[in-house]
Amino acid sequence: MKYYCHYIATLLLFSLSNPLFAQYEKLTIHNGCHYDSTPKEKEYFIYEPMQSEEEILNEILDKIGLDHAEFQLRASNVGNAIATKENGIRYILYDPLFLSKVVRDADSKWAVYSIIAHEIGHHVYGHDFTETNPEKRKRMELQADDFSGRMINSLCGQEEDALCAINTLDPAKVSPNYPVLNARRAKIIDGWYTQKEIWERQGADPCGISIELKHGEKYKKNRASNARALITGDKMIIEFDSKHPNGSQRECRSFLITSPNLGLSPKNLEWRSDPTKFGDKQQLIWHYKKDNYTKEMVEKGDQLGIGVFEPRKVPYPLTFKDYIAPTLALAGGGISFYIGIDKKGIADDKYDLHRTNRSIGSPLYDEREQLFTDANDILDQSQNWKTAGYILTAIGTAFVIDRIIKAKRSKKGRLF
Repeated sequence: MKYYCHYIATLLLFSLSNPLFAQYEKLTIHNGCHYDSTPKEKEYFIYEPMQSEEEILNEILDKIGLDHAEFQLRASNVGNAIATKENGIRYILYDPLFLSKVVRDADSKWAVYSIIAHEIGHHVYGHDFTETNPEKRKRMELQADDFSGRMINSLCGQEEDALCAINTLDPAKVSPNYPVLNARRAKIIDGWYTQKEIWERQGADPCGISIELKHGEKYKKNRASNARALITGDKMIIEFDSKHPNGSQRECRSFLITSPNLGLSPKNLEWRSDPTKFGDKQQLIWHYKKDNYTKEMVEKGDQLGIGVFEPRKVPYPLTFKDYIAPTLALAGGGISFYIGIDKKGIADDKYDLHRTNRSIGSPLYDEREQLFTDANDILDQSQNWKTAGYILTAIGTAFVIDRIIKAKRSKKGRLF
């Protein structure tokens, strides 16, 4: 309903603000092709079309290289949409009420594109609007449907977009000059795929989107540069350059990086170049549609990037194992300090006994020399334990700082 409400609002605004809406002409239609029924010879009112419909007409004509002046688009009370030729002028008439109903039911802008493309198709194929043979009339309608499917593909619509207008028609409505709806649907899809195959054979994609992948620039140790992508069809073709700072050909590790806020998890990745080697014009293909993502979901270059790192500098997310070494180092440092302090206390006690037993006849007088020697040895051990504590604490602190930096770096994105 979102697009329908927008369409109705635009229609009302146009009708109220455009003085040409009230200035109409009369046109007698003798022959023509309605979108879903055979028109009757009758006089109709015609007036200036809405700007949005005229822009759609011109967009289709530009795509096939036809002059805008060759066609006259007019709003009318025809109750449908019709292609006709009167007095040498190629007309495409549409009833705003008919289009608004189709748009309401389809809730898609492509409904208007599909109908106008269908009517243009009648003119492009040079159909004889005076034809009365029902079978020939049916073939004319199928040709116009085929053209409609081709145009929707050329204008970057999807299969379901090509069908959104035809799907609003009443299948119970039967006309001798019109094929059944299933045949028309099939022809529209056939046109859509035919055009898709033409683009593929030509190696072209009019709907391809080129983007720069910026998210990898957040990593200081990233050796990737010039990361760019072409989103075409159901895949993203990524190219980038990478070079070791010393110009050497050492191994590396290459990744597709996504922002933590993007919420995408690429799985169907096809490396066309060796992800363990540095080099220019490296290529990666992400088959995003196989991961159930749409073009709109992946065309976010500021949240996608390429990362190429030296093996030891890959910003992997930290796990429990990454904290074992710093924990053991810090724990070992603390224990070493404790033992060193404890032995210092034992050495001090022996020095005290040495000092308090200086007099002949003191209980430990004969052991004074041994007490002094033992105190010196224990004091040396205390210093050694403290030194070990300093070293282990320094190592543990370095580990912690390293882990903090890596944890901060790994939170910048997810590697795939």
